[in-house]
Amino acid sequence: MLTVQEDTTTNMVDGDESPRSAPGSVMIIPHTALSSEVLMAIAEEFVTREGTDYGMVAYSLESKVASVVKQVQTGKAVVVFDPKTESCDIVMKGTARYRSVVEAGLIEVAESE
Repeated sequence: MLTVQEDTTTNMVDGDESPRSAPGSVMIIPHTALSSEVLMAIAEEFVTREGTDYGMVAYSLESKVASVVKQVQTGKAVVVFDPKTESCDIVMKGTARYRSVVEAGLIEVAESE
C-alpha cells in the first residue's frame, strides 16, 4: 500500500519566502465536502508532483491515485487548502507537519455543507 509522505518544503510564490502555513491561512477541507471528481483531481495532482518517490515497485497512476483517495476517505490523510497560495495539498495525519500546524492553531476545519 502506498502512503502519503510528508512534504517538508515550503511553498514559495512570486518571491514570497514566507512558509506555506502562515497563521490562520490553512484549512482542512472535509473530503465529504468535495465531489469525487475534485478529490480524484487533487489526488492525481498530488501523486504526479515532480520528485514523488514510491520506492522500488512501480505503481500505475490509477493505483497511486486510488491509494491516496482511500487514505483521505479513511481519515489517515486530509485535504488542506491554503487561500494565500490558492492551492490544495494532502497531508498525512500524524506527521510532524500536520502536528505542528494543528498545535500552533494554524489549521481551521472548514464546515462541510
